[in-house]
Amino acid sequence: MRCINKYRFFIASCILALLWTCQGCKKFVDVDTPVNQVTTSETFSNETQAGAAVRGLYNTMMAGLFTAWGGGLSVLPGVSSDEMLTTNTDFTGFYTNQILPTDNSNYSNLWKVLYADIYSANAIITNVEASTGIAAANKPGLEGEAKFVRALSYFYLVNLYDSVPFTTGTNYQANALLARTAPSAVYDQIIADLQSAGSSLGTNFTTVKTRIRANKWSATALLARAYLYRQRWSDAEAAASAVIGSGTYSLDSLNNIFLNSSNEAILQLANSSGVAYSYDGYLFLALTTGSIPRYQLAPTVLNAFEPGDLRKTRWVKTTTVSGTAYYAPYKYKVSSGTGIQLEPTMILRLTEQYLIRAEARAQQGNTTDAASDLNIIRKRAGLAPTTATSAADLLTAIYHERQVELFSELGHRWLDVKRTGQADAIFGTDKSGWVSTDALYPIPYTDIQRDVNLTQNGGY
Repeated sequence: MRCINKYRFFIASCILALLWTCQGCKKFVDVDTPVNQVTTSETFSNETQAGAAVRGLYNTMMAGLFTAWGGGLSVLPGVSSDEMLTTNTDFTGFYTNQILPTDNSNYSNLWKVLYADIYSANAIITNVEASTGIAAANKPGLEGEAKFVRALSYFYLVNLYDSVPFTTGTNYQANALLARTAPSAVYDQIIADLQSAGSSLGTNFTTVKTRIRANKWSATALLARAYLYRQRWSDAEAAASAVIGSGTYSLDSLNNIFLNSSNEAILQLANSSGVAYSYDGYLFLALTTGSIPRYQLAPTVLNAFEPGDLRKTRWVKTTTVSGTAYYAPYKYKVSSGTGIQLEPTMILRLTEQYLIRAEARAQQGNTTDAASDLNIIRKRAGLAPTTATSAADLLTAIYHERQVELFSELGHRWLDVKRTGQADAIFGTDKSGWVSTDALYPIPYTDIQRDVNLTQNGGY
């Protein structure tokens, strides 16, 4: 694949040189040899060097604006769904659900980035395991964070594209000729990686109130989501309950959730470029077409808020231009400046775990506890307890709560509507020209052209 071949020269000279391409990378690796000349044996010669490689993996995840973790996963699925409007003509294909296989945003912002993260994670796992300089007792922890990143990346790939090329290796020649692997098999690896990471990672953070490295509970939280998507209800409930009951996290106020001091944050990612804002904050608040926000909340979202819902007043920003009001996501409130990042990008947070557990409980007929979980989230939003009592009505209420709670966050709305089988009913009504095959993004033509074993999604 091109996303893997792109790193071919770097891997030939240094298995993880790609992890340190940003200006501030030297702080992650304390070696005299220039970072682009570090050999594989040196990179994984001891725990210190291998730890630097793991830290560098997070650095590459946040390497640029509009990449998957740099706002891409919030914006592109957001405009594909009924959640956002956009004036950005570069993303017209996503907005109209007519993405071409040759669309560079689909390739460069999502597919290539996610596979690059997977390749880097595979390199860490392979080389840590093979290292003779790392104590056997320390290997699982180093591998655990890489397995988490691999699982997270595959989770988005399989949900955006369905069957995808799958590899846990670093042989670029073999990887360049991969066929597509069924979602069930990809999920098996996702779950196995997260189970392994959950058992090998500790519960600590890098520093107090800084949650920018995956730990045991990050893996367990993502595992709960994976189980939910696979309709393994009892497993999803158990994993979410473990996170909620850990005592490590607590619900925070609406204004504090996305801060670097958030009690609710399970995992956040910090920008690697020294700016004080999240990429999501910059995209939603600073980017405009004229004075009009480039990414606006659609009427579907605005009308979904119940009267008195504090999230509408706290998390939606109104801009009036020539007498017309425009509405943009306002969860992140910092969009400029340099220095300490006040609002790292939220990857996982406690509220989702309550909503996962509520849904899993409702699916199992435990309506009392499902309603209790749902009401915890509603209470914080200033709303009365749900009036839903049956399992079916509770599920409808939970899906609605996910819409107004998780909007503009990493494509939750796009994925939720699809996984619950409502895409044709909801998007078909909201979007002109919608057809069922629009629910999947096309496999980028760049890789179709290079890989004779790679096939295209239907409809493209």
